[in-house]
Formats: sequence, structure tokens, C-alpha cells
Amino acid sequence: MKNYVKCDIMQNVTNILLPLKIKIFGGAVLRTIVRRNIQMKVDFIHDVTKDQVAYFTEITKHDRCRVMEWLKGQNGETAREKRFLEFVSQAVTEINYDYMIATIEPSVVNGRIFYSAGKDVGIGFSDNEWETMAANFCPNMGSRLAEMKELCIWYALRIVDGGWTLDYITMDSSIAGNYRNSPNSTKDLEKTGVVKAGNYNDGQGNTYKIVKTKYGFAHVGGAFYHYGFDFPVAFAQSDGNPSAVQEYGSGVVVLTNYKKVST
Repeated sequence: MKNYVKCDIMQNVTNILLPLKIKIFGGAVLRTIVRRNIQMKVDFIHDVTKDQVAYFTEITKHDRCRVMEWLKGQNGETAREKRFLEFVSQAVTEINYDYMIATIEPSVVNGRIFYSAGKDVGIGFSDNEWETMAANFCPNMGSRLAEMKELCIWYALRIVDGGWTLDYITMDSSIAGNYRNSPNSTKDLEKTGVVKAGNYNDGQGNTYKIVKTKYGFAHVGGAFYHYGFDFPVAFAQSDGNPSAVQEYGSGVVVLTNYKKVST
């Protein structure tokens, strides 16, 4: 388990947003085989895309506008609430594109990410490895490791939709998920798609979420051995050692080019 010098990086929002080839030898038969192999590869990619996209949800301009409207009525009662609101307010003004974000934790086999409920969560990889695996997940759909801004907009949207409250995600997330002190906690790592919190089974309190920031990586939320009031859902801390193995962290993947791919 990782040991942290606890530091809420949202304390300074400015600092976050400032750190085949194929050689054909001739002959009709060989050319036909090559074409068939290429077509099989393309069909395989599209089949995987259809299956995997089911585990993503879309964040559109309309959704970001709904978050902006919600923000107008929010002041925040605590320092953590105020920092989250400030961060999301800046995020929705900076992100001007639609994207899809994974709604369950990823699994990993032979260095490749895939999504399926009831599987082992992919853990034991460094921040750098998660960044590489996310980019290789589905390049034709613009897959990559999520930015913290993208993740927090989705979290805010879940408040807007009534699944969460501001107090729950910023102050004490113990009432749901798989935190050590959650009511239904197993106090052990659960499978993918099992741990539900706020209308989605994205494993809150099961693994902490690994995302990108302008200057590196951040770990958001807590794992099954954390208490929900110490590491609530939106609690984020920077990681200064991106090559170190993260025992119980899982990367969050987004798709940014999905509208251009026919599935």
C-alpha cells in the first residue's frame, strides 16, 4: 500500500492548471490474402469498439452547460467544497469538446486494457504505464488517460443528476462505495462493475483513480483500505514519482475521437 504525505492539490487550482507495413511480392492470391487479413483486422477493431463503448458515458456541450448552470447556485460551505467548485468552474470554461469517459474500472491482460463487469481490476502499474495503455486502448477513437478536469466535470454532473451531493464527494464519502468504513464494504479489492456509488459502478472506494494534470499525474479518491472521510471521492493529490508502481490505483480512460468512427 502506498504511503502519502497528504496534500490536497485542489488547494491551489492555479498550480494544477498552470504543472502493416506490408510488402506485397505480387500474385493475385497473395494480394487477396493480404486484403482479407487487413479486413479481418479492421472488423476486429470495430467489434471491440462496439463492445467497449458500452462501458463509457458521453459528456456533451449540453452536459457542460448544465454543470455551469448548477454552479451559479453553489457557494460551498467548507474549504474543500469551495476548492472543488472553483476547479470545476475553470474546467467547464476550458474544455470545449465532447468526450466519453469510462464508467467502470479497467481490467488489464498482457498490457492491454479492456472493460467487462465482474473481472479483476487492473492494478499494479505506474502512472506512466497507465498513460501508455490508455493511448493504446483504442487509438482510432482517440483514447487516452483522462485529465482531472474531465473527471471532475463528470463528478459534478453526477451531483446535478442527483446521484451525489457536494458534501459527499468532497467531505465524507463513507456512506457508499467500498471504503474501509462504508456500510457494505468487503475491506478487500472488489471486481470491476461491482462497487456502485452515484448511479455508476465505477469502483469508488475500491481503487483510487489515476488521471493527468497539466504538470503530471494525480490520484483521486481512495481505495478499499482508506476511510471515506480521509480520501473522499474528489480528494486529489499529485504524484511526484510517475514510474512507481501504484498497487491499488486504476487509470481512467476517455475517448475523444469517437464521433468519427463508425461502429
